[in-house]
Amino acid sequence: MSGILLVTLLSITLFFATWQSIVDIWVRSKTFNHGFFIAPISIWLVWQQRHRLQNLSPRFSWPAIIAAACCGLAWLAADLVNVLVVKQFAVVGMLISGYWALLGNYITSKLLFPIGFLFFMVPVGESFIPPLMEYTATFTVALLRLTGISVYREGFDFTLTSGSWSVIESCSGINSLISTITIGAVYAYLTFTRYWKRALFMLLCITMPIIANGFRAYVIVIIGHLSDMKLAVGFDHFLYGGVFFVLVMLILFYVGFLWRDTPQSEASEQAISQQTATAECSTVHLLSMLLVIGAIYSIWPAGATQLKNLQMHNTDSGLHDSIPSLNWLPADNPYWGWAPHFQGAT
Repeated sequence: MSGILLVTLLSITLFFATWQSIVDIWVRSKTFNHGFFIAPISIWLVWQQRHRLQNLSPRFSWPAIIAAACCGLAWLAADLVNVLVVKQFAVVGMLISGYWALLGNYITSKLLFPIGFLFFMVPVGESFIPPLMEYTATFTVALLRLTGISVYREGFDFTLTSGSWSVIESCSGINSLISTITIGAVYAYLTFTRYWKRALFMLLCITMPIIANGFRAYVIVIIGHLSDMKLAVGFDHFLYGGVFFVLVMLILFYVGFLWRDTPQSEASEQAISQQTATAECSTVHLLSMLLVIGAIYSIWPAGATQLKNLQMHNTDSGLHDSIPSLNWLPADNPYWGWAPHFQGAT
């Protein structure tokens, strides 16, 4: 446990700016507020398996060091070209690889989902907003025309005889989609033991919110149209979205409950753990593992600093060195007061 905490603190200390960028997005965007709950959920999932792992001791994994080095290289490349999302994925990958290296292949295989679930901390998904908005507008207009309602569409705006509507970012359904995928992943892990069932359930978690969001938009427009724009145009507009989200989750949970697998008995799990028990890890061995992980972590921030300094040195034009001694003096930038002047503009 102490080794896990040290690896975590080491990652946060060396890559503080990247972790801070992740937390800043959690705070700023309500789409990714769930990021604060990812680590506690991961810890809880690990705690659920404590009886299976109590007789096991960590063993160093060299393949994990290779994985950490690859993630570090990706972080370095993304840092040099300033691609934030790649840096965030890479730093989480390095943290997971550090856990893997410290715990060993066998223990990590038993905790594959709880540890891999940490990737959900990365705030990614906003790039899907434009295509989701396009889908929502197309789906809504198609259903309106299918039900015999005249509608004129122009981009994300469409007009009915009762009024006009516009598909904005909050109408894309990205919030419900990301929340459903996150919750569905945990539910699939706890409910199913067969991988094909988990994959099929996750496919439902992706498709159902998208389809349901299209119906949600259609229902809101219909309510507004039939009520002569008196309903579904205020607070109840957002209330219907919450109702649809809860309805989708209830349907998914019910389907998952019908397909659930029988969990493995605790007695058999303890028997497997006793058969695969390993020798206790010594303090010296633990320190040596932490030193290797720390060395792998430390290479990349130091390398980034050196490469940036070299880049700044190479981009220096050397203009000052080429100017002869002609008693030139620096001049302040003049304020000309220039401003555009529009004639005949309203």
